Amino acid sequence: METVADVGCGNGRTIKRLLGLNDRLKTAAIIGFDIYKPYLVKAKTFYHNVVLCDVRYLPLRSNSVDLVLSTELIEHLDKADSLRFLAEFDRIVRR
Repeated sequence: METVADVGCGNGRTIKRLLGLNDRLKTAAIIGFDIYKPYLVKAKTFYHNVVLCDVRYLPLRSNSVDLVLSTELIEHLDKADSLRFLAEFDRIVRR
């Protein structure tokens, strides 16, 4: 695994837990994406990079990441935005 996008990363608590459980993640370039800047300030310690953005429109090239993570986020979106959100995952992840 080379590149991981943690979409809706919040303050980084999920990736912190996962790093302790999965050795393969420790060698990956992990990028956190969130719309709330105060969370990203806290999350910086767990990620190679953090990006302030709307997760429905990820600033990544198509087929550019190996793994997409997202927890506790989709329930905050309405149906149309949820579908757009999932379409973004499909667009950015390598096959």
